[in-house]
Amino acid sequence: MNQWLNKLQNSFDSDRFSLVFCYIIIFVILLSVLYILTRTFSRYTTDVSIQVEPKLAFFIADVGTYSETLELGEILPREEPYYYSFTVSNFKNEDKANVDLEYQLQVITTTNLPLQYELFRNTDDYTTGNIIDVKEVDTNADGMYFQTLGSSNYYDLTYHNKVTDTYVLKVTFPIEYQQFPEKYAGPVELIEVQLNARQKV
Repeated sequence: MNQWLNKLQNSFDSDRFSLVFCYIIIFVILLSVLYILTRTFSRYTTDVSIQVEPKLAFFIADVGTYSETLELGEILPREEPYYYSFTVSNFKNEDKANVDLEYQLQVITTTNLPLQYELFRNTDDYTTGNIIDVKEVDTNADGMYFQTLGSSNYYDLTYHNKVTDTYVLKVTFPIEYQQFPEKYAGPVELIEVQLNARQKV
């Protein structure tokens, strides 16, 4: 038995074993990094390649306030966001605004569901560039809470050109709320898109 152990010990190359062990560790680390990068890129690719058909189309021909209701439909907690699109134009068929206009936009929501909102303008990348920089919560006469989300910027509609701005509202219903189906199964969220247009001077 001792002879066998001595033979095994003599034939064992500790330096070679250490080298092989290091290679295995490096290989495992590389596989882990590759897996993380693949998942990140896959999520990014999914986001930027989404095609969203506009649900609303605003025609801004003059100064004033324009508003429409955006239907969310059935919305449940999940990992993937929901996307809703609308357009703002200074023309419709052959009709076109005859003055330079600029507009500011707001998205007014009820607070029935714990939703998170981001708004993107004229882009296919829905991962960065959220234009919402104003958030306010208020109540009406009935005590119902409303949230107003908007951009502090004004956007131009130059009458010399036919202009269309395309917006995508990204709505996230965090998946952790799946744990409370009895609380969030019934309520619906109402969303109003409101534009305030003025003549540009």
